[in-house]
Amino acid sequence: MKTKKEKNRTKHLYRKDKDSGLYRKYCLMRRRCYSKNHSHYRWYGAKGLTVEWNGYVSFRSDMFESYMHHIEVYGRENTTIERKDNDKGYSKENCTWATKQEQHHTQRGKGRTKVPRLDF
Repeated sequence: MKTKKEKNRTKHLYRKDKDSGLYRKYCLMRRRCYSKNHSHYRWYGAKGLTVEWNGYVSFRSDMFESYMHHIEVYGRENTTIERKDNDKGYSKENCTWATKQEQHHTQRGKGRTKVPRLDF
C-alpha cells in the first residue's frame, strides 16, 4: 500500500506530465490494450497485447528521458510510442519513440519498411 508521500508524488507527476503529453500517451496505450470499448482494442488487447509497466511511475522512469529528447527533436505532436516487434506488448525492451511517418511505415500491411529511429 502506498504511503501518503508516495501518493502525493504520483499526483504531482501526473499534473506535470500532462503538459508534456507523456501521461496521455501512457493512458492511450493502456486503453488500446485493456478497454474493450476502445476503437483499436481489436488490434491490441483482443490479440493479447499487454502493457508490462506496473503503473505510470515505472513507465515514466523508463521512458521519460528518451521521450523528452524525441519531442525536442521532432515535436510533441509528431512523437508516438512504437513497439519494435508488433507481436509483443508494450515494455521497456520493446518500445521506442517514433515519428508518425516512421510508425506508418512499420505498421502491418504497409510493407514493414526499415526506417532509422532514435533508440536510447
